[in-house]
This record gives sequence, structure tokens and C-alpha cells, in this order.
Amino acid sequence: MLHTECKKVFVCTAALAILDRLDEIDQETLGWWLAERQLPNGGLNGRPEKLEDVCYSFWVLSAMAILRKIPWIDADKLTAFILSAQVRFSFALCTPHQLKPSFYVQDTEHGGIADRPGDQVDVFHTHFGVAGGYFFWLDCG
Repeated sequence: MLHTECKKVFVCTAALAILDRLDEIDQETLGWWLAERQLPNGGLNGRPEKLEDVCYSFWVLSAMAILRKIPWIDADKLTAFILSAQVRFSFALCTPHQLKPSFYVQDTEHGGIADRPGDQVDVFHTHFGVAGGYFFWLDCG
């Protein structure tokens, strides 16, 4: 049985784009399938019935950028999900002049982004979370 997953979709979509053969796929249906990877919490999964994972910010959005379907993803919800997977510390640990109501910052000692909130951070998810979020600053729509 063929196992469709976003990393493979990205590779195939990128290869077709390089070959100038995107006409070989149904771009609307593929864009819809990729947009359906966004879950109610804003995160993206790699295939149906799986948990969200920060790394799919890159895999899904890179394929969607090629198809020019970035606007089909709720950028605010995905950004909030990525930021929720950061290691954070409370301002209770800061000096009084640094306090800002209901604002948290990344832990500068450990830093990084995990696959999902509450898990251990790693370089892989930090890289793909930042790279995926970058698509929202580009004009890929």
C-alpha cells in the first residue's frame, strides 16, 4: 500500500517544479490535501490521523509555496503552535524592569523548539520550525 506523507509530497512536487512539469499533477487537489494537514490547534501533521509536529511546518509549507497555496494555511494559528513548542521561562525569573504582562520569552540558556509543546527541544525541529515559519514572510501566495 502506498504511504503518502508530506516529506515525500514535497520531494515529488519540487522535482516536478524543477522539471517544469507541475502540469502532471492536480494542483488544486494536492493543495487541498496539504491544507488539510492543519489541525484545530494550528499545528500540521504529515498524514491523516497523525499528531501535529513542528517539522511539518517546513514540509507542508514548502510544497504549498511551490503550488502557490500558502494562504490556504492559517498563519496565525500555525505560528502560535510553533511558538508554543519553544522552551520558555516566566518573567518571574527576570528583573522588575524587564516585566511585560502575559509575555514569555525563549530560554536563552537552552533555547530551541520541540516537535510539539512539552517535549524536548532539538536542532532538527528548531531548524524546520524556523524554516517553515519563514514562508509566511515570503510572497509565496
